[in-house]
Amino acid sequence: MAIEDEIINISDLDIGTEILQTDKLLIETNSGTKLLDFKDFVIGIDNISFYHLISARGDVSDVVDTETIAGHTGGNFELLTTGTALDHKPNYEDLKGTIDLTKRNNEGLIQFASVSAAITQNTGDIQNILSTLSRIQNSLETESFADLEVGKTIAVSVLESYKSNNEFVGNGELYLNGQATLKIIDNVQGTEPSTELITVAPKLTTDTEAGTSKSVNFKVSNILSHTVNNSTAGIPFNRIDIDPAKSNFMSIFDNSPFTITYPSDASYASALILFDVYLKIFVPTGADTASLIPVHITKGSSGSAEGIIREAYGTKKGDNLIFDFSLIDTVHPGETISIKYGINGAHILPLSYFTGIRQF
Repeated sequence: MAIEDEIINISDLDIGTEILQTDKLLIETNSGTKLLDFKDFVIGIDNISFYHLISARGDVSDVVDTETIAGHTGGNFELLTTGTALDHKPNYEDLKGTIDLTKRNNEGLIQFASVSAAITQNTGDIQNILSTLSRIQNSLETESFADLEVGKTIAVSVLESYKSNNEFVGNGELYLNGQATLKIIDNVQGTEPSTELITVAPKLTTDTEAGTSKSVNFKVSNILSHTVNNSTAGIPFNRIDIDPAKSNFMSIFDNSPFTITYPSDASYASALILFDVYLKIFVPTGADTASLIPVHITKGSSGSAEGIIREAYGTKKGDNLIFDFSLIDTVHPGETISIKYGINGAHILPLSYFTGIRQF
């Protein structure tokens, strides 16, 4: 057999489908050609040409640039900047500043949430205090009476007494239709006088009243000219910007001519109301004398006469009169507020308005 017939080329070998740990690799070393079990074949970064594609980035020897951020409560944070090489592989020391800062910010958010909740609570408490203060102020400013207790006694002595004809009585006796000066004393024949002679009703300042008392806020205006044409001289408005029924449905309200009656039940407590008026009025005839006619804001209640609480005169601007004024007044339950101008046929021009907003 010729030698050529014994030659076997690699291309003539059978093709394998897998490599097992017990399979062998043929390697050439400095000490000769050897066989190597596949299980002993080690792959490392030195014999992988695409290591940079499967690793994080480069190695730790690339350029590293950081900046220092000072903490509010002491301590600094070292953070990587854009000056750091893109191929630098960050380690824990590089990221420690970012991690610590994130932790600190998270703690700050928790504390901020706690402070925000406290602020919200404090805001609510302040509103409750202001509401209670308003009720105390209303109670002090409202006229009250002390009732004498039926059946109670009081000890007095007679200092001076007179008959009906003003004749002085020396023996201290009291006469019908006569006058006398009395002095309160400690007791009469050992009987202690009553200490409950006069009773003053307590003023409610708890949230029981606050829960039911509501504001009665309103704003009306004119977007079109509207004419005073009624016997009461009430000023008409054709637009309702703030409906008082939205804040207290027990109020009675009419915008043309304007009048509002505040609730007489427990849904409204006496309050200071800020009234703001801007009126632009055109009077077809007699505009010169019309400036002598004031606008009146009136207040009254059922069974009592209506009274003027503010009188204001206009300023002539061309053919129109301008009324621009404000006032604060206490409005009690059941009282009615009206605004009037005494020239029938006067035109209430656009941009005119009337507001009433509760202050306390």
